[in-house]
Amino acid sequence: MAVRKRICFPLVAICLIAASAVAQEPPPTDRVFMDSVRVDVVNVEVFVADGKGNPVYGLQREDFELIVKGQPMVISNFYAPPAPDAQSAEPGPIALEAIEVPPPPRHIVVFVDHTNFMPARRQEVMDSLRGLIEERISQGDRIMITAYDSRVDILSNFGDDPEVHAAALETIMNTTASTFQTQSDYNRILRCIEVQCNDPDSIRQDIDTYARELRHRSRIMLAHLGTVVDSMAGLPGRRSLLLVGDGVAVLPGESLYSIYQNQNVGQDGGMRYQFEARRFSIDREIDEVTNLANARRVTIYALNGGGVVGNPLSMSSASVSSTQLVTTDVDFVRDANYSASMQDFADSTGGRIIYRPTEETLADLKQDFDAAYSLGFNPDHEPDDKARNIKVQVARDGLKLRFRDNYTLKTDEGSAALRTRMAMIAGQSENPLGISVEFEPVAERAGRRRVIQTAVRIPIDSLTMLPVGGDVYQGQLEFSFYLEDEKGASTPIQKSELPLELPGEAVSGTPPGHITYDVGFKVRPGNHRLALNVTDALSSTASTMTWNLSINFDDQVVVTDR
Repeated sequence: MAVRKRICFPLVAICLIAASAVAQEPPPTDRVFMDSVRVDVVNVEVFVADGKGNPVYGLQREDFELIVKGQPMVISNFYAPPAPDAQSAEPGPIALEAIEVPPPPRHIVVFVDHTNFMPARRQEVMDSLRGLIEERISQGDRIMITAYDSRVDILSNFGDDPEVHAAALETIMNTTASTFQTQSDYNRILRCIEVQCNDPDSIRQDIDTYARELRHRSRIMLAHLGTVVDSMAGLPGRRSLLLVGDGVAVLPGESLYSIYQNQNVGQDGGMRYQFEARRFSIDREIDEVTNLANARRVTIYALNGGGVVGNPLSMSSASVSSTQLVTTDVDFVRDANYSASMQDFADSTGGRIIYRPTEETLADLKQDFDAAYSLGFNPDHEPDDKARNIKVQVARDGLKLRFRDNYTLKTDEGSAALRTRMAMIAGQSENPLGISVEFEPVAERAGRRRVIQTAVRIPIDSLTMLPVGGDVYQGQLEFSFYLEDEKGASTPIQKSELPLELPGEAVSGTPPGHITYDVGFKVRPGNHRLALNVTDALSSTASTMTWNLSINFDDQVVVTDR
């Protein structure tokens, strides 16, 4: 049985006709994290240090003041780290009487970014990380190791077996990183600038292409990182993410624009190259990840490998690129561009950045885990998706505090919209409802725009339907669409709620029936990315599907899965 329904999105032009279809089998999914849960208490981890950077123990609840948007909040939950044993404590920390309560559990996710992790010091970083993991397991922490290279691979799930995690780190060591391709493209353009292989306008176009592609790859990586952060929300206790790599370029292509400007314009061009690179900025995406981490109470620790292009502290980029165009200043511009993202992740979430991780520097990370206070408060508002600034003060002089700078209580609608956008960027699809979607091969003309017709078919037996009497069943569907063009311009996420009321024969019929919606998207010719999220509101089960769409000037529609 096919059920006719009508849905309208005023901003994207929709027309509807019902048709029967056979539901497709849902594709496999490798999502293994827990879904987010709403909590009434917001917990803020606070690391307190003296003037020498040593942790401060023994502070009481009344020593802290927690302020949200200028208003002091009542600290309803409080945890103070126990001071280390006097015989084993290193000299320097202030060790007052500590509050003896069991520490909350900590879940740690290691996220290794292969796309931005040069191999020069990988062995040292992995060896140091292995020691940290073994030590944290002995403290009762639960650890998961993941690696990203166009997709997130779960190399070891949450557990306490050091051998399993050691094998995961060995897999990372034996992986050929895609960083090499980025470096190769960079060096090719450098050499072209040096020998003037093309006219200046053509070289400039090559730099634009490089910056645009780097921005695209960085956005995909950040979307995957955001998905991991989002999925940590359901984990109990304290949550930390170790981001291992060299960061992403906040302004893709900035150093190339700088070199091009000096070669073709001269120093009189000033800082104009920054404005050129600003066109491809990923500030928005970085802010989204940090705000999401604060909403999910995840502290990010950035383990910076030492420089994407070869930090002057470790090696010279000139030796890598075989050109004299790369100076120390250029090296600094490019490395600072990448490391700025890592610093932002750490600063905004209350974590810290560790440059060139070694066994000694990771000891500072261990100190953070063991010496953090936890302040909890009850927000005086309902979830509304708004970020609110947090400030923590201590009633003592000379102490330095580090904590996340904001929090967000996300609504169900806000979470669905965020996941839809991240799924679209990352090309992730998850289809537990068994939805099938068909696109018409030819678009309809609507002035300068085209209308792409689609049929969305949802199996009725995958939905939760409640009897309301008289052999009638009711349910609720929520739709979200997100559309973005090849330049990154997007429309607001289109959302709609659709109440369902079906006869019993439609709900329990054999073979199972389905509901069909025909949806029309009005777009310009060119390349686009589309994400669809359908949520069964009664069961909170959601399907998210993503596609690449291409519409040529002959109105032909080419659709590929992402």
